[in-house]
Amino acid sequence: MRCAGVCRGADANDPVTSEPALVKPARPGEAREDPCRVYLGSLPFSLDVYQAEEALTELCGQYGEVKEVQVPWQDKKKKKRQRHNGFGFVTFVNEDEARVALEGLAGCQLEGRELKVRGATVKPEVKPAVKKPSGRQHVKIFVGSLPLEVDSDRLYDIFSLHGTVVDCKIVLDERGLSKGYGFVTYSNQEGADEAMHIRNASYMDGTYYEGTKKEVQRRKIIVNTATRWKADGIQGDDVPALFKL
Repeated sequence: MRCAGVCRGADANDPVTSEPALVKPARPGEAREDPCRVYLGSLPFSLDVYQAEEALTELCGQYGEVKEVQVPWQDKKKKKRQRHNGFGFVTFVNEDEARVALEGLAGCQLEGRELKVRGATVKPEVKPAVKKPSGRQHVKIFVGSLPLEVDSDRLYDIFSLHGTVVDCKIVLDERGLSKGYGFVTYSNQEGADEAMHIRNASYMDGTYYEGTKKEVQRRKIIVNTATRWKADGIQGDDVPALFKL
């Protein structure tokens, strides 16, 4: 061992030190004080990591049983002869011994440098984050090849039989007339799946455009996920061209 710590110890000429403050409980997410752990800063850089650990073990062992010594270093791949970060932590087996060490190490020198000594804290325990569902769980479906008489209210009456409908609308042209298709939004996937399973390719009687003329016909309606039509680049005025089945 190439170094030794020199401690003044307490005497009548030393400044009056008060009793260690009570450990305050940490709020959630804050670091908390560890009554058994002592921080020692201003370690001499003439010591490598191993030597610093040995010196702190010997120095603090005068005040109680040392449970653990930690000296952070810069290159964790090559510990020996590596430059430490200038500080370390010593953990005692109980808080009484740590309190005695805090008082006794005041003014202590190591390799000619006076150590900075204080109580240490530990990082708060981080609980694994609970994955929350995204705020929006709604599912929108496309309904096409509808008779011109079907408005948003009628569309709601039909498709609310399969689940909770949170939005429902028929797409209108510039004259306010139905374009023959619309969208229904369910509160969950189950309602949308049932509607697509039951209603797709089902027949509906009503008035349809045949060229420029209106004719009463019986056609299959189209019910599918709304995202499919967007993915295929089919939207707006292009959609009615698909309705003739």
